[in-house]
Amino acid sequence: MKKRKRKPGSGYTFKELVLLTPVIHKVKFERSLKQPGRPATLCGVPVPKDLGTASYGMIADLGNLGEGNEVQTILAICRIVLGVDEAGVYRESADAVLGFVNFVNGEMDKINKLFESVSIQPTPEEERAGVQDLSFGTFGVMDWYARRMGITNQNDVRDISWTRIYRCLQMDNETALYERRLNKIYSENKK
Repeated sequence: MKKRKRKPGSGYTFKELVLLTPVIHKVKFERSLKQPGRPATLCGVPVPKDLGTASYGMIADLGNLGEGNEVQTILAICRIVLGVDEAGVYRESADAVLGFVNFVNGEMDKINKLFESVSIQPTPEEERAGVQDLSFGTFGVMDWYARRMGITNQNDVRDISWTRIYRCLQMDNETALYERRLNKIYSENKK
């Protein structure tokens, strides 16, 4: 019987890992998700160095992935970022797939922190008025940017680089904070 050559790393294809996962303790599997690094390619497609050139639509799709089935989430991440099919992902080494997913999750953490860093904290008056009910998620951001730029179809915003949308949001929020401070100074001077 001919011995099958194993891939470097864990030695398993992603499909083999998926089939073995029910047997492996869940904590051990989750720990394995955090270990491998970004591969150079996945399914023959070069893996980008970062997600800096990604469209807002790609970032929105990644951000909207639920907490459901881990395997389906991994397959969706590979499809969204690289456009690869399920069969190709199953043939890849488990280390390459998990390394790619780990890389994407790290990039998304950085992007989410950037967007959070430019969000404006509501005033007590805004909170009493119910501003928290005005959180519309990624569609709200697309709608805001479309209105800001005179784009009539919000779906057109999906093709724009997330970095451009982030910069515009940052500028608009800094301007709003400036106007808040200026109005406070005006109201203090009237007293």
